[in-house]
Amino acid sequence: MTTTRVGQRRRPALQVLALSLALTVLAAACGATGNATGSSTSSNGKPISTCGLGTGQKATGQPISLGAIVTHQPGTVFTGATGIAQAYFNCVNDNGGINGRPIRYLVEQEQTQPGQVQALARKLIEQDQVLALVGSMSLTDCILNHTYYEQKNFNVIVAGVPFDCFSTPNIAGVNMGPYYSTLGATQYLIRQGVKTLVAAGANVPGGDHDISGVQSLARQNGIPFKGNNLVNVPVQDAPTVARTVVQAAGDGGGVVISFTTAEGLKILEAAEQLGLVDRVKWACKSSLIRS
Repeated sequence: MTTTRVGQRRRPALQVLALSLALTVLAAACGATGNATGSSTSSNGKPISTCGLGTGQKATGQPISLGAIVTHQPGTVFTGATGIAQAYFNCVNDNGGINGRPIRYLVEQEQTQPGQVQALARKLIEQDQVLALVGSMSLTDCILNHTYYEQKNFNVIVAGVPFDCFSTPNIAGVNMGPYYSTLGATQYLIRQGVKTLVAAGANVPGGDHDISGVQSLARQNGIPFKGNNLVNVPVQDAPTVARTVVQAAGDGGGVVISFTTAEGLKILEAAEQLGLVDRVKWACKSSLIRS
């Protein structure tokens, strides 16, 4: 069986998996809690979803192999995304699986090395023969591998980071992504009447694009833009970063930050300790808010 044919026959299974992941996201957003039988209940006690078949029995059939590629390096750790997916698949496996078949989830960690990221996609698809890639979250996977996925007619479900996750045909990004999330943060500050705008983000592949929309929105709304600041991560001197962006924005200005939770909190905590929090208005992408 060729990879192309397998890809063509995968669509029904992918639809089931996509629905499962969507239910997982909904459960988390609505404050759902799991119980021992795999059922989920909302905050008002009503059931909203069931893992797998909801049987309370472990699946024992032939495993369904799924894969993911996730960035894990100093300053950028996205393994929370695959951890959530794994937790849900564990629940599915403990409750009858997918028509009795358990999910085998193969997660490959990468450090934004092009050769490594490309090799991992080929390993998962050609060697491990995964049915689909689900729950990936990577700084460069979509950039480096989208052409390969298209050639193989292989569909991928990701928590998207770079723009290629949202603009190429074989990848479905189920989140907003840092670029659009940062735009939303900027729109909030504009509605708050900030006098200037400043952006700061991680100096990682695609980091400049993630914060590029701040300047565009500032220009469209006639607000002086005081610069994009790319910061090496892990952040080593958060007080200096906090002072730099606040000084650039000036009193009554707005600062948009685009970092992972751990790195963004370093800057916000430093601003608080330095007494700079109230000098400007702050906004950040949604991944930092969720912390």
